[in-house]
Amino acid sequence: MKKQNSIILPAAATLLVILYLISCNPAVNGKNSEKAVNTAVINAKYKDFIDVITITQNGNGTRLVKQNDIWKGSLMNENTASNIITFPVDNGQVNRFIENLTKTRKMYKISDNTNLYGNFSLQDKSAIKITYRNSENLYTELYIGTQDFSHSLRYIRTDKSVSIYKMECDFENFFHTEPRFWYDPYLIPQNTGRSLKAEDIQRIIISSTRQGKTYTAGNESFSEIASKSLSLRHGALYTGLIDETVPPALNLTVELGSGDSFALKCYAQETGDYIIKYEIGSSWNYSVFISSWTFQTITELLGIDGVN
Repeated sequence: MKKQNSIILPAAATLLVILYLISCNPAVNGKNSEKAVNTAVINAKYKDFIDVITITQNGNGTRLVKQNDIWKGSLMNENTASNIITFPVDNGQVNRFIENLTKTRKMYKISDNTNLYGNFSLQDKSAIKITYRNSENLYTELYIGTQDFSHSLRYIRTDKSVSIYKMECDFENFFHTEPRFWYDPYLIPQNTGRSLKAEDIQRIIISSTRQGKTYTAGNESFSEIASKSLSLRHGALYTGLIDETVPPALNLTVELGSGDSFALKCYAQETGDYIIKYEIGSSWNYSVFISSWTFQTITELLGIDGVN
């Protein structure tokens, strides 16, 4: 029996190794497979013309639109692609994503059999779907499915062909459909125009139901206050209704040298958190959560006491 086991176990181990190598080498995995080709998802010469990107799964996700070189985000769901909620986007994040799409990677053809879509999560409702469009309304849909056995390749397809491919996938950190990955994370938004710096701020006005204060550029400690204010971050988007008949716990206005301004109204919640509603002109319409810690940091930084 020991002799028999000594023969079976090495044979089984060898078989597992062979199976692994086959799964990692699509060129020999199936009669429809081909040798690897080097290609990019987006031709680099078109990257500057992309002005709409959507990242969705089962109809839910985020829509990114570029206007005057500034990216704007909105929510998408299975019922509508409404732009009711529009928020500033981290422009650097989107540009890095596009840059990754133009990188040349190895791709292997697996099959032309559409019945296999379900095996690799490539159907409409299960795949992560990335759609990008350029200024001439030319668009492509990329369907991202599951990883293969090696965890270094993913099954993909496009709307231009029925074929299933495996692709080297070293940019999975961008496969986020939720807006939190894409939006400008700062309490004072820094991606609504040109990159915002502390020296761009000319005045900060803060008020509560009890008191108010104004800080103006050139005053003592203003530069420090402006810099620290720009470093504060908010939490997730708030998509519910705000009872604006209740006075806000805090009003904050930031005026820039360009003449632009940001108005933030802070509403207390029974949970102890707060909701910030932004008023930044007609291009933006969104609200976010902030923690009680962030609220307290604002009040201490700007010298407002007893606003709760």
